[in-house]
Amino acid sequence: MIESGRPSCCLVVMAKAPVPGRVKTRLIPGLGTRRATDVYLQLLSNTVRRLTAVDGQRVLSCDPDTGHVMFRRLGKALGWQRIPQARGDLGYRMSSIISRFQRHYDYTIVMGSDLANLNAGIVKLCLDQLIAGHDIVLGATEDGGYGLIGMSRLHAAVFRNIPWSSDRVLGVTLARCRQLHLNVSVVGGLWDVDNYQDYRRWRRL
Repeated sequence: MIESGRPSCCLVVMAKAPVPGRVKTRLIPGLGTRRATDVYLQLLSNTVRRLTAVDGQRVLSCDPDTGHVMFRRLGKALGWQRIPQARGDLGYRMSSIISRFQRHYDYTIVMGSDLANLNAGIVKLCLDQLIAGHDIVLGATEDGGYGLIGMSRLHAAVFRNIPWSSDRVLGVTLARCRQLHLNVSVVGGLWDVDNYQDYRRWRRL
């Protein structure tokens, strides 16, 4: 859908409820449960605040549902819509998000909540790549995956049979895109806070 000649975009951040012991579990041995949860809360808050500077509909895709107090606070304070995540693997959840919003927006960009250096400028660059005619834009992470994916319309096969949580995610996804003859743009340099080394790097920022 294009209104007033301007492309419309929906920005979706996938977020887990910040329940102690269920988020940033790889940080717990070094930081403890409470501090690991606090780190996740700060990363999530930073992400949604930075992206408020990007024009478009902004949505929190909440796991397991929209009821956690942090989701309600962020949504109310910053004007983010809240929806529950679909059940299934990561690929199915992202596919479901794009399927839902492609009917109402020209572009849908889905991203994680724990990318240390994601900002409005990077998201705007990714949106520009879609507007320029790319079928897909991927925000590549240093660990061999991606933390952001944008599409003008759903290409569901891109999400099927991907070795999620491995260093092969980006490579397998790009190979799948080539098989499907999709025009892909890769924006690199993103990194997420998964382990204690990442945490120390993030703290130095």
